[in-house]
Amino acid sequence: MALPMKTTMKKAAAGIAMKGSAMKAKSMKAKAMKAMKKKAISKIAQGKRAKLAVFKGSKETLEGEWQEKTYTGLHKTDLMKNKSGRIVTKKQHAKGKALFQQFAKKWLDAVMTARQRRFTQREGKKKRAGGRLRPVLPLISKEAPSIYVCGGSCGTAMDSAERFNPRTNQWEMLPSMCMPRRACAAASAGGKFYVLGGVDVPRFGGSEETQQEWMFQDKYCPECFDPVLNQWELLPPMNRPYTHAAATALGGFIYVFGGLSFGHVLDQAQRFDPNRGQWECLEPMPTPRFECTAVASKGRIYVLGGSNICGEPLGAVECYEPSAGQWKQLPEMRQARYGCAAASLRGLVYIFGGHGFWENLNDSECFDMEYERWYPLPPMPAPRTHCGAAVAAGSIYVFGGHTNGQDVLTIDCLNPESGSWEVVAHMLKPRSHCLTVTVLP
Repeated sequence: MALPMKTTMKKAAAGIAMKGSAMKAKSMKAKAMKAMKKKAISKIAQGKRAKLAVFKGSKETLEGEWQEKTYTGLHKTDLMKNKSGRIVTKKQHAKGKALFQQFAKKWLDAVMTARQRRFTQREGKKKRAGGRLRPVLPLISKEAPSIYVCGGSCGTAMDSAERFNPRTNQWEMLPSMCMPRRACAAASAGGKFYVLGGVDVPRFGGSEETQQEWMFQDKYCPECFDPVLNQWELLPPMNRPYTHAAATALGGFIYVFGGLSFGHVLDQAQRFDPNRGQWECLEPMPTPRFECTAVASKGRIYVLGGSNICGEPLGAVECYEPSAGQWKQLPEMRQARYGCAAASLRGLVYIFGGHGFWENLNDSECFDMEYERWYPLPPMPAPRTHCGAAVAAGSIYVFGGHTNGQDVLTIDCLNPESGSWEVVAHMLKPRSHCLTVTVLP
């Protein structure tokens, strides 16, 4: 009996052990489920607590609306998120924004003040010592010279304008002038060039009375070309209409001398102020003349050659000093001439071509302003009259003109150092009585 009893007791013990293991496993499972549930609840609680950390409780307003308040006593409508995602009060945000705007304004004001100060200093230096810039301008013109040719005639008056680049010998077409002109004068000042007077300026369109009225009025109006804007502009009318006058620029003013008006040879001298747009009459020239030429150098203006009322060429040379408002007669040229071209370079005045007593001329000469003496130069490759001359990159270029009954197409270039001539290019159109001006950039 003992053996079965032991066996029974072992089985009972094994059953109790199994039952205990099952209960233990069930208990552990229950604990795990409880822990998972608690963990899930804690996440929800964390979210709620996070919300409560910002918004705590609620309060009814006087209007009966419920608004949440933060633990600091601020309403939800007083809060916002900034660009960094942080919750801040709108008051703090506005204050920070105001500070930033204030800082930005101060920084911008400081930058603009510094720029204005530098600009004022530069302008002041230009006004106090504008002469210091003069030696620099020839260097600039060597880098980017621009020679403008406009007007003239080739059978009829022309209104075309062209720009020549001496570095590349290339031409560029420009907008046409406001009206065709020949036998007019031209000068350059302030980066622009001015065309004055001339004949053959008809208007097209409208009635005949309107055309005649405009023709008469426009003969008084010079025009100006602005290379930056690439356009022409009519200027205030002159004191009287004239043709075959001489013009040059000095000190920002445009000077006009002599000319022909309604059959009368003029001794006029007047200047135009581009800033004020006004004309001013000056002391008349000692010698009335037309088809003369003028150049400016070292604060003085030189009027050379021309023709009198009888059509005879003149060798007269007269100097006008704007600071004193007086004229001075200088030694006459070696060859009397009219319809000639002139240029000034390095203290010398050069004169080319023109018409003598019997024929067109190809000779040239120069005048030493310091010693007041004339010197001969090598002749041009071909004679020409009513031509134009311009200085660029240390050389002198002679454009257009008329010879042997034909308008000239070639461009002759003089090297002052070697005294040699060279045909460097051809014009787009042959023309005489044309205007040639060098415009500094």
